[in-house]
Amino acid sequence: MLMMLAQTATIAKPSKQVETVLEYQRTGDKALLEDLIESNVRMVMKIAKSYVRRACPMQDLVSEGTIGIIDAANRYSPEHGANFNTYAQQWIRARVQEYVQKNSSALKIGGRTARTLFGSLARVMRKHGQDVTDELIAQELNLDKAEVVEALRYMNRYGSSLDAKIGAEGRTLSELKGCGSPTQEAVLIQREEDDKRSTLFTSFGATLNEREKLIYHDRMLASSPKGLKELSAIIGVSMERVRQLEKGIMQRLEKAAHKTYRS
Repeated sequence: MLMMLAQTATIAKPSKQVETVLEYQRTGDKALLEDLIESNVRMVMKIAKSYVRRACPMQDLVSEGTIGIIDAANRYSPEHGANFNTYAQQWIRARVQEYVQKNSSALKIGGRTARTLFGSLARVMRKHGQDVTDELIAQELNLDKAEVVEALRYMNRYGSSLDAKIGAEGRTLSELKGCGSPTQEAVLIQREEDDKRSTLFTSFGATLNEREKLIYHDRMLASSPKGLKELSAIIGVSMERVRQLEKGIMQRLEKAAHKTYRS
């Protein structure tokens, strides 16, 4: 039904959407909420399209994105300094991203460099063993050295450093195999680590409130993170408060990671 609605939807002007959402909040009239959904369903489809994958079909993503519109309608205030459709976009994306993380084993984290390292670092370490350096990793994966150093520092917080103990035997990635193709044992251990990391980031996201989820998804996990000023306008708090919330989320994530990797 939502897919059909998108084809015939009438998109109200931003000023009209603001009037509609404020009237909806005052009266609770579901017809007004339906008008807001109709005005923004095409935006939902545009966002959902970029997240489609085997475990996340378009129809399910659109349904989740529509819930984001409802979230926005219940929380919007003119004091946020943004039109309703701009504000709703953040809640739509947060809902879609959360759904993808819950239903897909592939975890997007931190941008191209971090994603490349998560997927290929073990291979580089098996190839070069203990001689691996930040510069060698950057050359091997065609990445910027400075970004590699920063991304590795980020990964180290979650027990993924070059010397991190992994698997039941507590060996490091570099000890799994010095060169050549990975052994079956190495593949299984790496898969176990990938699943563990994916579960960590997904389960942690579920513990956050709606405001924290926006920061977590759109600033900490996004490939193109939003700035403090933009999130400040969306959430309706100062940039310093956004920074404080982000710091608090990171501290809690680190505690969750330490607990996960000790188990």
